[in-house]
Amino acid sequence: DFCLLIIYISFLGGVLFSLEEGASFWNQMLTWRIFFASMISTFTLNFVLSIYRGNPGDLSSPGLINFGQFNSEAAQYNWFEIPVFICVGAIGGILGAVFNRLNYCLTMFRIRYVVKMIFV
Repeated sequence: DFCLLIIYISFLGGVLFSLEEGASFWNQMLTWRIFFASMISTFTLNFVLSIYRGNPGDLSSPGLINFGQFNSEAAQYNWFEIPVFICVGAIGGILGAVFNRLNYCLTMFRIRYVVKMIFV
């Protein structure tokens, strides 16, 4: 998991990722440990990258993943694309709702029948 923290570069993002992954077994001391480890990994990565790029001590490197610069003025949408975006969002919402319903039905089935079969 700490390799993923280094990839995401932002130590706050690393802490949030760890919170999401380990939410069922969590305590506050673990949060501070991961926050500190994420800060150290971010600092170490920036320091190593600064040496690699020939500017030792320059800690303003963007990290391992660089998506380049985006020109927001060049990326404009046309009106005919908006309904497509709405349809994609609606389809995603419907598929999410279907998944949640199927998960609920499967859980109810397991509670009613599978547990009873084990103890019979």
